[in-house]
Amino acid sequence: MQKKKGIRFIYMLCAISIVAAATFFTVRYVFPKAHSGSNYTTQTTESTSETVLTEEKTSVISTTGKPSTANPTIQSTTSVSTTKIPSTSNTTAAVTSSTTATSTVKIADDFSVLDNCAFIGNSRVIALKNYGLVKNGYAVVGLTVDTIFTKSVAGSTIPVIDELSGKNFDKVFIMLGDNECGWSSKDVFVEKYSRVIAAVKERVPDAEIYLQSILPVSQTASDTSPFGVTNANIDKMNVLIEELAADNGVKYINPASALKNSNGVLPDEASSDGIHLNKKYCKIWLTYIIDNVFSEEAE
Repeated sequence: MQKKKGIRFIYMLCAISIVAAATFFTVRYVFPKAHSGSNYTTQTTESTSETVLTEEKTSVISTTGKPSTANPTIQSTTSVSTTKIPSTSNTTAAVTSSTTATSTVKIADDFSVLDNCAFIGNSRVIALKNYGLVKNGYAVVGLTVDTIFTKSVAGSTIPVIDELSGKNFDKVFIMLGDNECGWSSKDVFVEKYSRVIAAVKERVPDAEIYLQSILPVSQTASDTSPFGVTNANIDKMNVLIEELAADNGVKYINPASALKNSNGVLPDEASSDGIHLNKKYCKIWLTYIIDNVFSEEAE
């Protein structure tokens, strides 16, 4: 009997030893691995969070135009994102402004009333000639109140101002000032523009002279112009031009008013570069002239 009890006791010790060993093995080798896996999951989550933050930072840098040192792949992804967002907004604005223009302005189909008129100016005036909307367009890219006395239109050898000499135009429409928006002295601009007006009077003394307001540019073109051609500067220049007209005994017309959207800028749909008008908006420009110059004469 005592022998059986001894054997049972030995069995119990063995069982306890086995259980203890199993417990030790579990705590020592199984639990740490599970904890290590938890750490890995946490690190992965944190890493993902950092990647998101990097993308957000890249997006901000991209929209402000500052250089980015972020991963090129991430930058490429965010670049697409930042391009699409403003695009949707701009499209909406363009549709709104387009609807407003077509619903309030009847665009003319016949511009023959302008056949005996001269249009002088910069690259925006070139579009009127290139689209076949006016017959007498004398314009040069980058033309100013200074260079009108020295630059020549394509295919000509005389200064733009002298294209008027010997011709009997009924009216002369001048558009200058875009390229002078960045000039530091507005007094110089006024002085030189007055000289242009005097020169036009000398060459076509019987013509009515109209100074046109500078046309608006798109919001993007205004925000990114390196030469000061912003809508704010354009508005200031137009005040000067209107005063110039009054001081020099000529007329002032404001086609810019017909080309602005509700935000006071050129609609995105009006131009591929935010500055030079497409054919539809050139027609709106000329329709404004017909309605505000020739309609008054008819009355």
